[in-house]
Amino acid sequence: MAGDNVLESEEDNILYDLLINTEWPPETDTQLRGSKEHSSSVIAKALTGPFRFILHYLWYSPSSSSLPPGLVQLVSKQINWQLVLASNGKLLAVVQDQCVEIRSARDDFGCLIGKCQVPKDPNPHWRRVEWSHDCTLLAYTDSTGTVRVFDLMGSELFLIPPAASFPGDFSYAAAGLIFLEYTASAQWSAELLVITYGGQLKSYLVSVGTNQSFQ
Repeated sequence: MAGDNVLESEEDNILYDLLINTEWPPETDTQLRGSKEHSSSVIAKALTGPFRFILHYLWYSPSSSSLPPGLVQLVSKQINWQLVLASNGKLLAVVQDQCVEIRSARDDFGCLIGKCQVPKDPNPHWRRVEWSHDCTLLAYTDSTGTVRVFDLMGSELFLIPPAASFPGDFSYAAAGLIFLEYTASAQWSAELLVITYGGQLKSYLVSVGTNQSFQ
């Protein structure tokens, strides 16, 4: 019995070699640093003292949100980048600071086939990405609840603004995005469900092609 236990423990201790097939460096900042620093310095000079403190508090304080503080803290501790694989296993969405990269499995996700430009989000932990059922559309939502829908080339097809939103309130941020196949009418390509942290469920019919729109 003792010999069997030693043999089992030796079999459990297995070392595996992990091979690196592809490395994705972080995106580079393409903004003009001179103008960015100049505008930032002007704003910093204008907002000084108590006004700057109040603005910082309203923008970053979890207490200004209508959500429970525990939930806000939990989401804020999550990683701010995402890897979302399409249902067919052939496409991968890589969420970065100011873009969403679309990569293909044809070359082990090494090269880009599309790049979706998105605004920099000061609260990146609240972002969500979802593929459509046929893997031809990609939905992206930020901390304000704004939803953007892209095609595989990275072109923004349309933007769905939130009902209302103000800095620090994450109740309009999407807790989940769900694409459903829509067959009731040929006019619409899919149905997009948006579930917010505030408990709202909204349904949008989306159309692509010559008539890009939503309802």
